[in-house]
Amino acid sequence: MTIHSNDTSSTDAHPAVYVDKLSFRYRSPDDDPEPGRRKPTPGAEPLEQPLAIEDISFSLPAGELMLIAGPSGCGKSTLLKCLNGLIPHSYHGILSGEIQLEGRSIKGLTLRDLAQMVGTMLQDPDKQIIASTVEQEIAFGMENLQTPRAAMRKRIAEVAQQLGLQEYLGQATFALSGGQRQQVAAAGILVMQPSIYLFEEPFANLDARAVDEL
Repeated sequence: MTIHSNDTSSTDAHPAVYVDKLSFRYRSPDDDPEPGRRKPTPGAEPLEQPLAIEDISFSLPAGELMLIAGPSGCGKSTLLKCLNGLIPHSYHGILSGEIQLEGRSIKGLTLRDLAQMVGTMLQDPDKQIIASTVEQEIAFGMENLQTPRAAMRKRIAEVAQQLGLQEYLGQATFALSGGQRQQVAAAGILVMQPSIYLFEEPFANLDARAVDEL
């Protein structure tokens, strides 16, 4: 599947995202058996997984939006995992092709490196929110990067004001509505100040006002 051309000859600037001939197959039980796992019976049919994504190529200039649409199971989430580094760091399998972010290949980059370039907002905020209060959740990513306290407080205040979350900073995350949790998840990405944002159905739990704010 090819999303659109990789022709960037009209500009000297590197595209924000460049993907070339990207394919991925999730690991099957027969791939690199773990210690203690019984090997397949000789002559047995291998349990090979189908390709989750195949031959994807596109480029996205900085400052532009791209919508990736398709039926459930077509590989949208897998593509996002490739872009933010969860594949191959957390999800293993056979990956081929090239991904460059802002002209830099992501091969060899750690998840920590990629977290400073790419922010990802999941469809279900409950899978993303882990802190007990709103303020702690917004600060979580910056704490992992050892951002200075003064800078953290400034960014939290700015993003909370931007998303109308000032009055919720001390509130428990479990007490929030689904839409409020979605906004808190968005705030946790915005304070990281990434250059690339990935959203997986971000408006699923939001009303019209909250969608406009995001």
